[in-house]
Amino acid sequence: MLDLDKLGHGYAGVGVYSITRLTALSLGLSHEEAMLLGVISSFVVGGLKEVYDSGHGGTVDSMDAIATGLGGFVGLTNSWEF
Repeated sequence: MLDLDKLGHGYAGVGVYSITRLTALSLGLSHEEAMLLGVISSFVVGGLKEVYDSGHGGTVDSMDAIATGLGGFVGLTNSWEF
C-alpha cells in the first residue's frame, strides 16, 4: 500500500537534491560534486526534520528521514548525464 506521508518525504528529497545540485553548479562545483552534495543534503535535511519533530511535539519516524534521503537518489537518477 502506498504511504502518502513517505511519498511526500520522497518528493521533498527530490526538491532538496535539485536545489542543492543547481546551487552547487552555479557556485562552480563539478557535476559529480554537485550530485554527491545533493544526495548528502537530502539525507541531512531528512534527519534534521526528524530532530525538529522530536523537539516540537511531532511524530519521529526514522523511515521518514530515509524516505527523504532516498528522494535524493531519485533526483540523482533523473539528472545523471551519460
